[in-house]
Amino acid sequence: MTKKPLILASCSPRRKRLFKNVSKSFRVVAPRTYVEKEFSIAPEKHPSGFVVRQAIKKAKNVARRVHHGVVVGADTVVYFKGHIYGKPKNLKIAKKILDELSGHRHTVYTGVAVFNVDKNSLCADYEKSYVWIRRLDARRIHDYFQKINPKDKAGAYAIQEYGSDVVDRFTGSRDNIIGLPVKLVKKLIQKSQ
Repeated sequence: MTKKPLILASCSPRRKRLFKNVSKSFRVVAPRTYVEKEFSIAPEKHPSGFVVRQAIKKAKNVARRVHHGVVVGADTVVYFKGHIYGKPKNLKIAKKILDELSGHRHTVYTGVAVFNVDKNSLCADYEKSYVWIRRLDARRIHDYFQKINPKDKAGAYAIQEYGSDVVDRFTGSRDNIIGLPVKLVKKLIQKSQ
């Protein structure tokens, strides 16, 4: 893919696993002084722009601390009825999110930013997928949260962890729903060369 060192700007173990489909050789550097979006009360009209901006912030944050290579940042949110849902800060908010998504279709957006440190150049784009959540009552939500930790997942669920308990179906990239659209990452890395 690239001869330059690849750096994933992320703390996410899921992104790290998915990034192995991009390259076998890379290192992970966590962005500093970066605050994740938790739970949106105010409407957001442009979720695609939001995730791209967040991904750029992550990539640039790490790029300032490395001297060579290509830095990849990503940010994933759930978008439903004009609101962005990031990682819930507690179980109460996680239950509220899944209760709101219950029985409905929502959109998952992931922004990806690739910063080539040597060229001081940036490529960024986003991907979206659609997810239909099953009708869930309080008991099913409680039982699901006994199996996963919803606090580190945008939208309070994980398609890759007991996903069939809550997800009815989806269209688009499964990798995107998990948090890193691999094909888009590869395309942007190529473009950044």
